[in-house]
Amino acid sequence: MSKISIIIPTINEANNLPLLLSDLSVIQKEGEIIIVDCGSEDKTIDVANIYGAKVFKSEERNRGLQLDIGAKNSKGDWLIFLHADTRLTNDWLKKINLVLKGYK
Repeated sequence: MSKISIIIPTINEANNLPLLLSDLSVIQKEGEIIIVDCGSEDKTIDVANIYGAKVFKSEERNRGLQLDIGAKNSKGDWLIFLHADTRLTNDWLKKINLVLKGYK
């Protein structure tokens, strides 16, 4: 099975991030969650750490740069970029894996 890297750029997303990271919690063995933060002043980093996400910091407030940092530090065969306020269905990983099986 292909490994998936989920990359999430953040700035002050402590309110939204727990919901998304909860949705993503099923990926623990099949992938990684990468947070790239650009200077949050709230508890964003703490939330990411609680959920076991890998955290990287961007010196600039630049979403493109954040995505690039996440991609360069990812270990996955496939990259998925999400906004922190994204919500996923319960079967999202099953659907992703069905799509990925078509590429083998």
